[in-house]
Amino acid sequence: MSQPVLCLMLHGIGTYFSPARDGQFNKDDFDYDLYTALSDSIEMQTLPRLNDDAITASLTGKVLWQPVLWAQEKLEIRQLEIQSRRHTHALWGKAFEVMVSGMGDAAAYQFRERKNGFYPGTTYSDTQLDIYRYLKRVEDALTADGIDPMTVPVVVFAHSMGCHVISNYAWDAQCRPERVNETGDVSPFCRLETLASVVFAGCNIPLLSMGVRPEWKIPLRVAKADWGGEQMWESIYDPDDVLGYAIESEYKAWFNHRHPDAEAFRTDPPFNDFTRDPAKEIEPKDRKWELGEGFGFGMRRLAAATPLSHELYWHDRRVIDTARRAITNLMD
Repeated sequence: MSQPVLCLMLHGIGTYFSPARDGQFNKDDFDYDLYTALSDSIEMQTLPRLNDDAITASLTGKVLWQPVLWAQEKLEIRQLEIQSRRHTHALWGKAFEVMVSGMGDAAAYQFRERKNGFYPGTTYSDTQLDIYRYLKRVEDALTADGIDPMTVPVVVFAHSMGCHVISNYAWDAQCRPERVNETGDVSPFCRLETLASVVFAGCNIPLLSMGVRPEWKIPLRVAKADWGGEQMWESIYDPDDVLGYAIESEYKAWFNHRHPDAEAFRTDPPFNDFTRDPAKEIEPKDRKWELGEGFGFGMRRLAAATPLSHELYWHDRRVIDTARRAITNLMD
C-alpha cells in the first residue's frame, strides 16, 4: 500500500486515564483486545497513547493505530473520590463503580454554550480539544513525511459513549469549529473529512441524544469517496446489552431527505458553509448480534448472555472480522 490508513479507536465510559498515563501499551488498555486480534493479520504502526507525545516513526504506507483517550483525568479523580467515600456491599462494589463512572461521564459531558463557543475547563471542551490534538499531531507527522493528509482514509472504531463523543467532535469540527479550539481554526483533515468507515459497538447515542427530536438528528458524516474499496458504517449491539441500541432509525429523516436542513446543507450550508448531501453519505447499518462467537465455554461465554456483554464486543469473532474488513477494504 502506498498511502497510510489511519485507525482511531475510542473507548466508552469507565476509568481509562490512569492506566494510560505511563504511555505504555499493556493488556489493561482499552484498545488491547481489538488491536491484538487485528495485528494477527494486519501489520500496524502504533502511535503514542497520549496526545502530547511526539510521533517519531515514518508513516508512509502503513496502517496507523491511534487510540484516542478522551477520558479526562480531573473527572476520573473526582469519580474515584466519590467511590472511595461510598460504603458499598461487597457483592455490588463493581455495580457502584460502573454507576459512578458511567453516570459521571455522561453527566459531566454536557455542552455549555458561550458566545465564543469554546468553554475552557469544561469536560466537553477539554474532550473536544484532546481529540483535535490527536488528529493535529497525526496530520503534522504525515505532512513531515511528505504525505498529503487528505489522501489518508480514516477508520473509526468506537465503543459505547465513545460513539457519541466522536459524533459530537465531527459535528463541531465541521460546523462549529469554535467549539473545538479557541481559534476555531480546524483543518479539513482534523474535521474528519477523510472519514471513510466506522464500526460502532454497544452504541448508546439514542440514550445520550434523547432530548433531540428524531427528525432533527444529523448523523456522523461518512462521505462516499473512491478509496479503492467498500466503505462501511456498522453499528453492532447485543440484545442483552442494556447500553447498546439500534441507530438506523435515529437518522431516517436525514437519509430520506426529510430533515428540515437537508436541502440547505446541499445548496446553502447553514453552518460554517459546510456542505453535506445525504445521498453522498454512508448510512449506518444495525447488526443485532448475540455475542459469543469464538468465546469457548468459559466465564466470557456466560457473561455474553447478560448485560456484561457490553464489555465483550472486541472479543467476538464477527465483530473483529468486521473491524478487519473496515481496514483492509481501504488498503491499496
